[in-house]
Amino acid sequence: SQLSDVQMTFHRKKNLGIVFQHFELLSALKGNENISYPLILNKEKKQSQRKKVKAIVDELKIADFANKYPKHMSGGQRQRIAIARALVHSPKLFIGDEITSNLDTEKSGEMYQTLLDKTKKEKLTCLCVSHDPLIENYVTRIFEMSDGELKEKNV
Repeated sequence: SQLSDVQMTFHRKKNLGIVFQHFELLSALKGNENISYPLILNKEKKQSQRKKVKAIVDELKIADFANKYPKHMSGGQRQRIAIARALVHSPKLFIGDEITSNLDTEKSGEMYQTLLDKTKKEKLTCLCVSHDPLIENYVTRIFEMSDGELKEKNV
């Protein structure tokens, strides 16, 4: 609360990874370039950018479409590019809005497992909003919103 606007902007670009419900990919950039964007904002060197992008592309198994423009990708492919973009710079907090809404059950499970692994290995904190009941198999805490009230649900 005591940071300036500039300090808050720096803090957000360094520590947050966000996946919006409608992805918000830059249409003029290919998937790999969209994934690189947080690294560019954080002024990482090109070699480091390439290495980190390749690592997350391999980890999420998205190499077959990472060189395409968003308009040539399915909704699920765009969603996985957006997740890669949110994770590529190893944020401390990942915020996701319906991160698997365009994925089948298998891909959803893979994505949740990746996030769970990162919470353990990289000390990542994930905050996800979802209607997907599958997510309950991968989380430590669940809150439900009902009639304007937020209530913790037993896991």
